[in-house]
Order: sequence, then C-alpha cells, then structure tokens
Amino acid sequence: MFRCLWIFAVILATPCWAAVRDYSVVLGDTGTTSVTAMAIDSQGNAYVGGSTGAADFPVTPGAFQTRLRGFEGFCDFLTVGILGACGNAFVAKLDPNGKIVWATFLGGSVGETVAGIGFDSGGNVLVAGSTGSPDFPMTTTIASGVPASFVAKLSPDGSSLIYSFLFSGGMAEGLAVGPSGNAYVVGFGYFGTATPDAFQTQSAGIEGYVGKVSAAGTGWDYLTFLSASGTETATGIAVNANGEAYVAGTTTSPNLPGAYRGARKTLSGDSDAFVAKFNASGSGVFWSTYLGVGGASWASIALDPSGSVYVASTGSTIAPTLCKLSPDGSAFVYSKSTPINAIWQSSLAVNAAGEVYLGGTTGSLDLPVTPGALEGANYNWEAGYVPVAGYILKLDGTGSNVLYASYFGGGSGWSGELDAIGLDAAGHLYAAGYGYPLPALFQESGFVVKADLTQSPTVWVGAVVNSASFVAGTIVPGELVTLFGAGIGPATPVAGQLVDGTLPTELGGVKVLVGGVPAPLLYVSSGQINAVVPFEYSPTSEFQVSVQGETSDAFGIVSPPNLPFVDSRPNIGIFTRDGSGQGQAAALNQDGTPNSASNPAPRGSIVAVWLTGAGNSDPPETDGEITPVGSLASLSMPLLVRIGSSTTNAEILYAGVAPGLVAGVDQVNFRIPADAETGPAVQLTVQPYEPLTPLQYLTIAIR
Repeated sequence: MFRCLWIFAVILATPCWAAVRDYSVVLGDTGTTSVTAMAIDSQGNAYVGGSTGAADFPVTPGAFQTRLRGFEGFCDFLTVGILGACGNAFVAKLDPNGKIVWATFLGGSVGETVAGIGFDSGGNVLVAGSTGSPDFPMTTTIASGVPASFVAKLSPDGSSLIYSFLFSGGMAEGLAVGPSGNAYVVGFGYFGTATPDAFQTQSAGIEGYVGKVSAAGTGWDYLTFLSASGTETATGIAVNANGEAYVAGTTTSPNLPGAYRGARKTLSGDSDAFVAKFNASGSGVFWSTYLGVGGASWASIALDPSGSVYVASTGSTIAPTLCKLSPDGSAFVYSKSTPINAIWQSSLAVNAAGEVYLGGTTGSLDLPVTPGALEGANYNWEAGYVPVAGYILKLDGTGSNVLYASYFGGGSGWSGELDAIGLDAAGHLYAAGYGYPLPALFQESGFVVKADLTQSPTVWVGAVVNSASFVAGTIVPGELVTLFGAGIGPATPVAGQLVDGTLPTELGGVKVLVGGVPAPLLYVSSGQINAVVPFEYSPTSEFQVSVQGETSDAFGIVSPPNLPFVDSRPNIGIFTRDGSGQGQAAALNQDGTPNSASNPAPRGSIVAVWLTGAGNSDPPETDGEITPVGSLASLSMPLLVRIGSSTTNAEILYAGVAPGLVAGVDQVNFRIPADAETGPAVQLTVQPYEPLTPLQYLTIAIR
C-alpha cells in the first residue's frame, strides 16, 4: 500500500454587501412555468408575468381567466420554436410579503409568452408578449393570423380585460409605460404596416419596431420601423417624463439612423448593440449610438433621474458590457466589461444613486461572490454539462466596483435562469426567473424572490463544494466538503484533533449540521470550514452552521435519491498537489515517491491517487473515524480511470477506502497502460461508468 498525501487549501473572504431573503415564492411547481417579466410599484407590490403549463397554477377566484387553455390546440414545431412554450401566459400581483393578491391566465388554445409588464397610475396592468393561439382573447381586431404579438391591459384586480389586440408577426421583446399610462412596445420581425407619420414607414425585412399604444387600446398612436441596410432587433425600452422613448437593441447595419450624433458612430464587428432616442410623436430620432459590443445578441436599458442612459448588453466576441451615456447620447460616461462570463445578461435596474443592478444567466464557476450572497456557487450539473445558473451583480456609481455578487437559483437545490430584476423605493431587490428544483429535472417552476441587500446575517453559508476539486455539485455520503461563508467560525483558525481516533463534531464553538446530524470537522475559521458529510446523509438534507449559539439559515443541496451510486451523479474530486483542485494530481509512483514533471511514472507502473465524493464502501465506514491500516473495503460505485487525451482506460488494481486517512477519503491504484501518452502533464480523469457531471481534468507525469 502507498504512503498517504494530505493537502488543505485555505481561502479567505472579504466583507462587502450582504443579503437577507425577505421572501421566496415558487409558481407552477406541477408544470412547466417561467417568470419572464416583472415590475415593482412604490408600495413594494410585484407584478409578474410569464408562461405556464400548470393546470393548478394559483389563479385566484374572480380572475379574468381561471382555466388553463394552452395545449388544447396542436402546438406545432414552428410555434414552439418561435414562442419557446405552449402554455398560457399568466399575470400575477404579489404584495410586499410575497402573498399572491391575484393571478390570472391570459391566452388561447395553443400558447403564449410574456416579454414585458408594467402598470399605470390607476393600478391597471399592461402586458406584452407573443402568442400562437388563433383564439387569443381580444377586445379589438387589428390583425389576424398567428404566431403574432399581443398587448393587453388588465384591471387593477385582474378581473377584467380593458383592452387586448394582436399585431402581425414578429416577436414583442419589451414594454414600458409612459407618463400618461400608454404602453410602449418594442420587438422585431413585424410584418404589418407602420402609422402614416412614423419615423420609418417601410421595412427592408426582419427589422426592429417601436410602437406607442393609444390610451383606449384601439390601435397605435404611432408605430415605426427601426431599419437600416442590415438587420435590427429592438429588445429593450425606457420612456422619460416627456414620453420620449429610448430603445436598445442590436444591429448589423453600418448606417444606423442618427448615429452621426452619437458617442460612437461606427459599427463594431458583424453586429453591435445600439441605443436610439425617439421623439414623443415617433416621427423622428434625436440620436442613436453604437455601443461597441462585438457579436451583440441582446441589450436592456434603464434611465436614472438625471436622464443618463444605462445599457447592458451581451456579445459573443467580448465580455458582457455595461455602458452609461450622457443624457444627449453624445458621450460615454463609462463603458465597461462586467466581471462575469454571462450566457445571457437580461435585466438591468438603476437606483437614485446611480448604482447598477444586473441580472442574467451564466455558465461561469468563478463569479466574484461577495459574503452574504444569496447563493455562493453554481450548482447546476445539467444543461449539457454546462452549469447554468442565474446571477446578480450590484456595481457602484462608477461601474467599476462590485458591491454585491451572487449566484441565483443554485444553493437551494435549483438550477435555471434569471430573467427579470426590479427595485422598490426602499432599495429591496426583486428577482424572477425559472429553474429546475433538483433532482426533479425537466419540470420548470417559476420563482420570485425579494431580498434586502443591506442586511447581513450573523452566520452566512455561501457555498458548499467538494474539498478536493472545489467544484459545486451534488453531495454524497462521506464526501469531504468545504463550506465558504462569513462569520462561520472563529477569527483564529482551529484544526481538528483526533479524540479516541475520531474527529470532533464540535470545534472552536462551531457545529455543522447536515439534516440535523453533526458532521465531523477537520478545520474551522471565520470564512471556511472543512467537514465530512455524515454517511447517513439524505438527498434532501440541508446544511446549517452553528457558531457559539448563532445558527445560519438552512443551505440546501440536493443529491440524487438513487443510492448507492450506480448510474447516478456523484461529485468526485481528486486531491491535487497544490490544493487548488486543478493541474497536477497528488499522486504517488510505485516506488512511493511523489509523481511530478521531474519524477514521472514509467509506462506499465502503478500510480495511486486520492479522492472524495465516491460514496459508500462495502463494508461501510463510520463517521469521523480514521480508516485502519490494512482495511481494504471497496467502493460501492464502479469507477473508470482514463489516461491521455485519447482516454485510454487504465487497469484499476484497487478502488476503496484510504488506510490511515479519515473515512470519506478514498484511494485508487491503477496501472499506466503500456501504450499511454507520455509527457510532464498527461490528462487524468477518475469517473463513474456513466458520468453526468462536468469531469475534473487533472494531469500526471508519465515516461
């Protein structure tokens, strides 16, 4: 048997803004539901809209439409592709405590989506979206034929439809409410006709459009194309007190109307984000500007009280960008890349101090999470091996400093997307989207969360990751885990000492409870804890940290229920030489010396590595005990060891408990194939037979 290696990595957090969750509401948990639009009034009521296929969605008595009609008709491939859903639209009002005041379906026999929502001074709710239903409820017939876009206005109690009409083709992408209560709508692909005095009455193809709905909802005060020599989309809109519309979107045109007056006059790359300001009548453009976002695919927009313009955009060739423009559009106050690899940057809000809130969806695993964050790690292990989760960023008035950063929809066992954020007068943040309450995959539920970013919990757990790989994912019995947070332990770190051959379950005044069961502790400090998950861990257990009597909120991690781990999703982590979870594996050659670039293992020789997160052994181990020397209990889950980029399988000679180390650390001895690649950094993976999680790719040296 080989000698044992042990490495600890210590990561300390820096205090910053923090958050306390005021409420969290799940909508449509028995069917596919997504919340895609949100608006917050001055009293803290949240108006949300989206799409649902849940027949028992919590619509309220007396609502305009109390029965789900989506799925009655044939939802063809084209409709699904355009709309992305077959359920009905829904509209709901939540009070400041998250209680549903009213909720209604809104749709016909096929399906709808919601792109934007708002309210007027009388409390009426305006909503825009797209539909595939030929029998969508309408009060005015302006266009027929579907798919189509719609705009509708509901009474303050959601009981009646004040107006509703369809307009031909295209996709509605955003809605804003003007000072007189009119709905302003933007989108692209409109195939109808513009109003006679509009800025542009002719379209060259699939172009952007901007429209202002009449007060009575019988048609348009104006509807104009936004078109140049290429292709334009309009994805965001804001309206000032004068009724002037600011439109954000993307363009492939080098001759965007009005750009000669803007801060940036030339197109960046094949496509770019842009902003254009229209006059109140929709007959002209004051100015427009390119934003310099190569490969732009989306842009959202907000105004501050001074009239400055903020645009968040996502591009394929550069990092997501946040721009602040002067009120006349002639200069950038700043233009910065945001510190996240976002897949989708979909929502933007600005407070009176000019601090910017960004929300969207990311596959990043290294968001600069701040202490007190709602979620400290990206836990989604689905979506084609790309971990997808929502995120929230708060930036200071210069756009340079991150005041708050959090993943969203991961640590409570959720994975999915964040599609809308908002602020109330007291500065509370609201976020909405949809996700999968793991492990119930492919059953999307919508969520709405309200949080106070100015309050910090005394004891905060932000993330639970595998101690060897530092990757967030599923948690299995016996796994060595690292908890990151704030106030979770003593200022002076304390390392665990064996008591009668067993690790303590209380250390430095700290306890970690997993489903109420105390976990053995290896190390505790104010920002980090290393612990061992109890072997009786349940897939629905939650982590809580108790420090001198102060207890953190429950931190949920969901694991697959089909234990032991055959064809499931363990989160295997291999220990590394530098404790980073990356690079050179902590491996021993057959002669008992550490494997390294200067000491490679010869082909045909035996190498040992150590890992955690592989689950139970047979016979099982005991929590916190040191595995006796001579113990050879095998892992219950079969493994593969693969060597090199061609993934040659290595012969496994032993896969089981690690003698002399704490229960939960396992050892794998394997023989390097005679035809294996050679070099100082040959790829190594240790995995279950059917891995369904992102693998940890390490290296060993072979000669």
